[in-house]
Amino acid sequence: PTAAESRPVRPAGNAPPPGRPDAPDPPVRGDDGVCGNLRLVRGPAAPHAAPVCLDHPLHPGGGVRHVQVLRREAHHRAVALGRDGKRIVGQFLEDLRADGARVFHDLVGDGLNIDHVVVSPHGVFVLETKSWMKPGRDDAVLQYDGERLLRRGVEFTRHPVRQVQALARWLADQIFESTGRRFPIRPVVLVPGWFVELTTKWSPEVWVLNPKQLGACIAREPLTVKREDVALVASRIINDMQKQ
Repeated sequence: PTAAESRPVRPAGNAPPPGRPDAPDPPVRGDDGVCGNLRLVRGPAAPHAAPVCLDHPLHPGGGVRHVQVLRREAHHRAVALGRDGKRIVGQFLEDLRADGARVFHDLVGDGLNIDHVVVSPHGVFVLETKSWMKPGRDDAVLQYDGERLLRRGVEFTRHPVRQVQALARWLADQIFESTGRRFPIRPVVLVPGWFVELTTKWSPEVWVLNPKQLGACIAREPLTVKREDVALVASRIINDMQKQ
């Protein structure tokens, strides 16, 4: 026989050669940048092993998996963004220690959590960090009217200003119960990476700042807390909360 006659005959289509009825299909990769979970699927409508993306939204059951993947990815991004935001704020807060401030992180109590607390001769500051994904360098602008924080005229649904006000009231009550004294407490919302436009002429109770501005704003506040009272608040309240 000739060389051509000695080679095994490959049937038409994608059928395996004789003697290999169960030969596995070759792997298929998604080259469209959308889905890499492809399988060769045979059936009455596709006898020649048409590739099907099992995670594609149009595949039965794929839409649910697709949404679940997107939700998991969004959750992971939000967690990472929040962690990075707190780390950035923490770095700025360390500079305040040189001026006699006491800085505390992640205080808990009564089912709530305070990101940071600064106890200084200029007062007590309750800090809530909000890390939001920025749409772009030129559009990373928030508006603050003294009561509401908005982006493009739309208020944030979780109301960070009211949230930090509630945290400050709770901490003020805890300090009063422990010491029998009232100290000035300033609630602050910190938004890393954002520029804040103040749209009111009066000075609001709650500050909304980029973390880079915090040190200068605290330094401009009057000296209202004695050094020994800084130590008192730190030891009687804040340290106890950190141990929980």
